[in-house]
Formats: sequence, C-alpha cells, structure tokens
Amino acid sequence: MEGNQILDTQYLDINFNGIYIMAQKEDSSIVYFDINGKEIEDNKYESLLKTDNENYFIGIDQEGRYHIVDKNNEILLQDSYTYIEYLFKDYFIAAKDNSLLGIIDLKGNIKIDFQYEVLQKMEHTQILVAKKLVENKIELYTNNLDEFYEKENLSLSIKENKYIQAYSKEETKYFDFNGNELENTQIFQNKLYSKIKNGKWGFVDINGNVIIDFLYDRTTEFTKQGYAGIKIGNKWGVIKEDGSVIIEPIYEIETGNLAPEFAGIYYKVYYGYGESYYTDEVKD
Repeated sequence: MEGNQILDTQYLDINFNGIYIMAQKEDSSIVYFDINGKEIEDNKYESLLKTDNENYFIGIDQEGRYHIVDKNNEILLQDSYTYIEYLFKDYFIAAKDNSLLGIIDLKGNIKIDFQYEVLQKMEHTQILVAKKLVENKIELYTNNLDEFYEKENLSLSIKENKYIQAYSKEETKYFDFNGNELENTQIFQNKLYSKIKNGKWGFVDINGNVIIDFLYDRTTEFTKQGYAGIKIGNKWGVIKEDGSVIIEPIYEIETGNLAPEFAGIYYKVYYGYGESYYTDEVKD
C-alpha cells in the first residue's frame, strides 16, 4: 500500500495463496514467497491460509490435501483431509474423501461425525449449524459441541441482531447467541403472545391467561403495530390485539420455510435478491 516493490517484474504470473505469493518463472517453474517477498525454500504447501486463531494455519499441499500447521510451519495433525476450516477453540470443520463434513480437534479426534453436507458457524453467534440436505434437517450445536435442537424443514434467522428465530410449520423457537432457549415473553414487549395447546394455537397475556382461544392451526407473534397472522388449513388471515379479525384466513402465502409477515391487511411477498413487497392479493 506504500508502493514498495515486493517482487521484481520478471514473472509470467503471480497469485496470492493465503499468506503465500506464488510466482511462475519463464521456464514455468513455481517459486513461493512470503508476503514480504522473501523466498520460501523447501516449501511444503501450495497455499497457507490464516485462521481466526493466530496459532493455527491451514496448509494445502500440491495434492490438494489439507493440514493444520503452526506458526513455524510445523504440522500439528499428521492425518490429511480433503477440507479443513478453523471453527473455534481447538476445533476444526473437516472432510474426508466422501466430502461429508464433521468436527475434529487438534489430535484428529472426531468430535462430531462426518455426516453433514453443510457445517458452519452462524454469523455473529457461537452457534454451529449442521445440515443434512437429503433429510432437509438442521441440527444446532453450542460451542462446546453439545446438540441443543434439531428440526426438519427449519428456517433460521437472526432478528434485530439480538436473538435467533428457528421457524418451522409446527413451532417457533427462540435462542440467544449461545444456544440458550428464550421464551417469546422475554423477547417481545407485546400485550399478547402466540401459544400452542393440544395442537392448536391462540394468544395469552404475559401471565399466561388465555385471551384469544386456541382455534388456529398456526399463529405468528404480534407486530409492534398490533397485527398477527392466524392460519386455518393452508390459508392465513390477520388479527388485531383486541381479538378482532380484520381479514379472515383467505391468503395462500408462499414463504418457503420463512414465517409470514403482516402489516394490516397486507402480507409480505419475497421475489428474490432480498427484495420484497406487501400485497392483499388473493390467489384463485
């Protein structure tokens, strides 16, 4: 950034591979340098990647195998993998030859079996999200690798940068960023709260008193404007906090696994790339 020249202009190609600079000479041979332009002799890796832990690097050799190495370029884990990514503490996401992901520690001990197509830390949290795509199932783990929730057809979202909403057709769960379950009364400052009893949904006050009877197949929480969704069969309507139904369940809303959102008589429609609009359209 200061304009200092790191390498002479004598190479056919230069690429950055993590914290290595890979330069191709005119005879097609490859030379590796560190980020200060010092040549690395007897190089073991084609690429060396930083992690969020300054003590660990991920080395990728010429055969595309992944290794965990320390600051001195010494291998910490002798076994090699087809993929390794630093997770947290001394845990790493890894894959063997079948490409399914699991969790290992520095000694190669398997902490979570290799059984997931997707395995990642939920952004800004200490929650590990593990997905089995064939079963359409999500499993959630704490940073101690303890499983605390699993569900099929589940949608996860971070709300107001304060809590995690886990929404499915059967239930809605709330968790803090460490995986502790929260009650809706801990999150929302509403007059009424969505609740299920004997397979039917209604609304109670903060003391648990039933205010709107358990008549519905699904409900949402009330918005700050005082509207909530009510579902009978496969159709949604809208109710106010005073118990008056302003729209009977007539809307067939396609939200995938997302919770429907309402503003008065209108419902939210997503049409890709994060874009949305509200409508009162009733489908034939």
